[in-house]
Amino acid sequence: TVAHSSSSILTMEGWNNKPLLFHLLRSSIAAIAAMSELSLHSALYSSLPSSPSVAHWFLLSSLTSAGAFHASGAYLPSSTVMILWMFSAANQLRGKDARAIF
Repeated sequence: TVAHSSSSILTMEGWNNKPLLFHLLRSSIAAIAAMSELSLHSALYSSLPSSPSVAHWFLLSSLTSAGAFHASGAYLPSSTVMILWMFSAANQLRGKDARAIF
């Protein structure tokens, strides 16, 4: 049957390996967190043309922050809030208020 063949394909690909799925999830969250930090840096850089050093200081502080580095890939509600807040702040700085709210 189709259902049996699709489940065997998923099993063959390693989707039944729970530690692998957990690490893939954490890696995905960390990649999205990195994108949100870069998005906020870009928004700071473009919204403050007279002082681009603010954006560079933000990037330097976020790269050297050990707590944010460990929290960004964690499977925690606070990590999700941190990522969504950075995306929201970046959209607010760009003047896209509707995207910042939702």
